[in-house]
Amino acid sequence: MQPRSVDSLLVRVAHPAELFQMHGVDGPGTGPVLVLVTHHAAVYDARSGAELAWFPLLDRRHYPYQVASCVYDGVLVVAADGEDLRQWELPSGRAIHTGFDPRGRTRAVTSYRDGERTVLVLVDDEGTVRRFDAALGTPIGKALRLPAERLSSRLARLVGKGDSAPVVVGAPQKIVMDPAADQPTALIVGRHGFWRVGLDAGAVTWLAVDAKFTTQHLDLDPRPGPSAVVISGYEGVAVVDAHDGRYTAGPLLIDDDLGGTCAAAVIDGRLRVFVAVGSGVSHWDGGDTISTVLPPNETNENDDTDAVCVLEVDGRLALFASNAVDIYRYDASTGKPWPPD
Repeated sequence: MQPRSVDSLLVRVAHPAELFQMHGVDGPGTGPVLVLVTHHAAVYDARSGAELAWFPLLDRRHYPYQVASCVYDGVLVVAADGEDLRQWELPSGRAIHTGFDPRGRTRAVTSYRDGERTVLVLVDDEGTVRRFDAALGTPIGKALRLPAERLSSRLARLVGKGDSAPVVVGAPQKIVMDPAADQPTALIVGRHGFWRVGLDAGAVTWLAVDAKFTTQHLDLDPRPGPSAVVISGYEGVAVVDAHDGRYTAGPLLIDDDLGGTCAAAVIDGRLRVFVAVGSGVSHWDGGDTISTVLPPNETNENDDTDAVCVLEVDGRLALFASNAVDIYRYDASTGKPWPPD
């Protein structure tokens, strides 16, 4: 294992700040770009690392768990405690649509297409799921409540509902849409599993995983076939069926804390999962071991890896890892440094 190579350094961030999320986007007309969400947004060319835009997002200071974001059709969406939900065109940073009150302290946000309109799906800190027309800001349908979301983890254990009372605490990759569902269906992270929520029908199903597995993040399994999700947490990683929660790969439970965001990709026909762990990035291929792709930065013990994403660049998959100070790029297939173009 070698320390991080200078060759892997794509960007030295000009405006370092606490990183909330990182998004990889293949923007229409712009090609692949990276978006770092802090109290500002920084947009970078994923090929060269050149800064394309930098613009303010928030009116006041926030902790990471108080800020949720997503990207759809080249639009950045940001919702933060006490502020209107706002949207910006990428990569220009031009504000679009009118900001609106999300009616709660948003902890996760995603989107889906409904005919000609984009629908935003938000989950707040009390477990209320709401939908809004992205362009108009008008509510869609009825709000849904995830059962027992008001309970804290300690209280949930006291009343014997530790596995059925997860709390959406706010971090990237807390919610995704099931692309194979007949009706809009959201998959939302809980404490020891995830919720399957039929947004039109109002059907809410809790799918539990191992009680020793504290789920933190999820990503869609990109392989063809029945829909599945990759889940990662402090104790390990697994792939589970998106309909019934049964394991289809793993779980791989480990002694070291993972706890970081995860990104899934198909490489050479096999599932590859990358997880931010401490100051490095680990890799899992569905087997019984986790290997290191991006080792710790030995020159700075506080150089935590806060986010990872996988994005196609010029016909091959790139693995990006960021700590809000630097963005590193590696070939996702080989793990070798990928210097800026």
